[in-house]
Amino acid sequence: MKYEYIDQAFIDNLPTPTDKIKAEYRADNLPKGFRIEIRNTSKGIGTYRFRTKDKDHHLGRTNTISLEQALQQTTQLIPSAAPPHNSLLPPIVQTPPTCALTLNEFWEQYYWPHIKTRLRTFRNIESMWRLRIKPIFGKQRLDDIKVLELERFQTSLIEKRLSGSHVTGHIKLISRMFTLAIQWELITKNPCDKVEYMKFDNQKERFLSTEEQKRFIEVLMLHPQRPVNLLMIFLLVTGVRSGVAKALKWSWINMDKQIITVPPSIAKNKKQNTIFLNTTAMDILKRLAGTDPTYVFINPMTHLPYNDFKKSFKTALKAAQISDSVRIHDLRHTFCSNLVSSNVSLASVQQLANHACYSTTLRYAKVSQDTLRQACQIAAIEI
Repeated sequence: MKYEYIDQAFIDNLPTPTDKIKAEYRADNLPKGFRIEIRNTSKGIGTYRFRTKDKDHHLGRTNTISLEQALQQTTQLIPSAAPPHNSLLPPIVQTPPTCALTLNEFWEQYYWPHIKTRLRTFRNIESMWRLRIKPIFGKQRLDDIKVLELERFQTSLIEKRLSGSHVTGHIKLISRMFTLAIQWELITKNPCDKVEYMKFDNQKERFLSTEEQKRFIEVLMLHPQRPVNLLMIFLLVTGVRSGVAKALKWSWINMDKQIITVPPSIAKNKKQNTIFLNTTAMDILKRLAGTDPTYVFINPMTHLPYNDFKKSFKTALKAAQISDSVRIHDLRHTFCSNLVSSNVSLASVQQLANHACYSTTLRYAKVSQDTLRQACQIAAIEI
């Protein structure tokens, strides 16, 4: 598989193939013949390889050497033209280019114009940059930023009690900026390659129990005329992501086949997704038919699709006596859990939830505690 670019952040989260024994990753920003191989049994650890005319070279494992170190080995394997024997010219000493750009200048002139037309998450990225990265590194030149400074920056974020994913997200953003600077031939090395990323467990396993789901739906159905209430029930019974539901258009829905076709531009995996509709979802759509010619869920106050409904969600949780630690995305978790608890195969859950990887289904579709209690009771005996 070939990408436009591959950096250390990609190596740290190397995709493991699930539908075949081995995968190979190449990129336009890497030398021709350089690749990363990974097998479906290697648990995210791959192998750097470089093919020359005479040999396929094994450079090392991704958990023992960095991408930069592997590329340094590659430069030693690339044959170079020998100088003429009778040449009297002194050898040319290549000095690494220096970059006078500060990180802030690089952001404004190169990185920000690049990402705001390519990434849907550019607003989140801009927020991380403006609030935390720019005040620390904005005035420093690209080639002056040291590994120790990045390590201390990461430590300061941990001390501020940011979540693990948020801490590593800042370092990965800086790393991505350096990677593009290298790709655009402004600098030659990425100091983030030597930063030891914070280890964390971000798997939040929070599902609504059967009783919580009952109370939640009862609260929402006290005002069934409110589109936002129907939207929240729709999320629970379809498992669709909230971003897709908020952008849902009538033109995507086939009422006869009872499916939604989500275009690649909206889908998280950038592929066309199919959402199957059950009787509850169909009932919700019929209730909303005719409210707007384009979008399904319209805010009656703004006459536009919902931008955010966290306040309504938290209000419903409170009325249903459910902890406010529950997130909107946990409705999707609950959908998958309900399927698994009803003995639906994980392969079916993967398709219904549109998970790109089977490992994602294993993470989301945890068996509920109620199901485990019932299973445990099977082993009980009278004494």
